[in-house]
Amino acid sequence: MTNHHTNSPVPEPLRKAVFAAANGQCEIRIRNVCSRKATQVDHIKPRSKGGSTRRSNLQAACAPCNRAKGDT
Repeated sequence: MTNHHTNSPVPEPLRKAVFAAANGQCEIRIRNVCSRKATQVDHIKPRSKGGSTRRSNLQAACAPCNRAKGDT
């Protein structure tokens, strides 16, 4: 899995674990209809709002769902 965000704060082994746990699929699933491949790791609670980079706060995401989710 390539790192699409070169300034990503998520270490590569943790990124790989997130993608593996999601079977490579988007976990955000905007409106429960997304079935795209995950290409990004998203902070469930954004870092800007105090979220951590622990595995429990990370999910696999496709770019469109991650953009739609924004910083919420």
